[in-house]
Amino acid sequence: MRLGKTEIRLRVLLNYSLLSGLCIYLIITTSLNLATTLYPIIHHIPTQLADNTTGCNGHPEYCSRTYDNISQIGTHDSAFYGIMPSNDQNVDVTMQLNAGIRFLQAQTHRTAITKQLSMCHTSCAEDDAGPLEGYLITVKQWLDKHPNEVLTLLLTNGDYLDVGAFDEVFIRSGILKYAYIPSSTASPPPPSRRRRDDPASLPSPTPPTTPPPPTTTPPDPSVWPTLQQMITSSQRLVIFLDYGASPTSVPYILDEFTHFWETAFDVTTPFFPSCAIDRPSTISSTAAEIAAIEQRMYIVNHYLDTEVLGVAVPDRRDAGRTNAWDGEGGVGGHVGRCEMLHGGKKPRVVLVDYFDVGGWREVEGRLNGIQW
Repeated sequence: MRLGKTEIRLRVLLNYSLLSGLCIYLIITTSLNLATTLYPIIHHIPTQLADNTTGCNGHPEYCSRTYDNISQIGTHDSAFYGIMPSNDQNVDVTMQLNAGIRFLQAQTHRTAITKQLSMCHTSCAEDDAGPLEGYLITVKQWLDKHPNEVLTLLLTNGDYLDVGAFDEVFIRSGILKYAYIPSSTASPPPPSRRRRDDPASLPSPTPPTTPPPPTTTPPDPSVWPTLQQMITSSQRLVIFLDYGASPTSVPYILDEFTHFWETAFDVTTPFFPSCAIDRPSTISSTAAEIAAIEQRMYIVNHYLDTEVLGVAVPDRRDAGRTNAWDGEGGVGGHVGRCEMLHGGKKPRVVLVDYFDVGGWREVEGRLNGIQW
């Protein structure tokens, strides 16, 4: 069967269009990867080389301080880096750690096809930064080389999976040997219905079944060890899970909201006006319950979003102003408002986007009364 000239032309045009589209895709992908690779070279990020003989987390002053008496700058969505509008960090986790970051936060979801736990932003269809196991292996390799460092990992459980799913991945990664296990654990309280990665416009998912009452003595905030004790015992990785933790069955995965409360997240108002307790929810709490929550450590979510075509994305343009200590919308003003509202108590974590922009070292130094 012979093809007519018109049909031949159409087929040639279709093939040409497909080939051109593929070439454009490859050019864009290559350019983005190249730009992501060149960013840390062009924009030099100072590194904090760990001293293997003195100091804890880079500072001798920290060695005698208990874990809950140190304020840290944490990288929000640490696994999602690059130059795309949805990326929250400029450089990868290893570079974040090399620069001095010691608190990593990241979102996890289970992929639809492979069913593996992955570093997914909101959903794996939207942004998948790879398996959780690979992320943990990267952190483990860094810990292997830096014996005087204490790290904290805060993971979200976006799909409300059983904590055993996380336990399996931690075991496979080999990082478990560094995990901190408190001397006293308890079952976590019922979780808030709102997750960090829930779009505000969507209905809240059905929460998991309320866990049984604690079977052991709840952890006392005063029993946190010093950083030197954690380093000496080689329990140098503190792991928190926002929902689904069961310290009685997996004691090294700690329930976030047993130990912390958080301010509002996904804020789009540049001066961060609120320092109220956002999670766990206190809507139906008694005065005594709210007072008990106030006694916990707290996390200030100091990262700014902006709307582009109706979609909230990290505000990269104003990161320098947002991450600075001074000025409108800076960390200093936000923290100051929180301290005034909560009896002078300092936050123990300030989560930021694009940590390398705006002088995070000065901010952490001021929070802890030290100089870098």
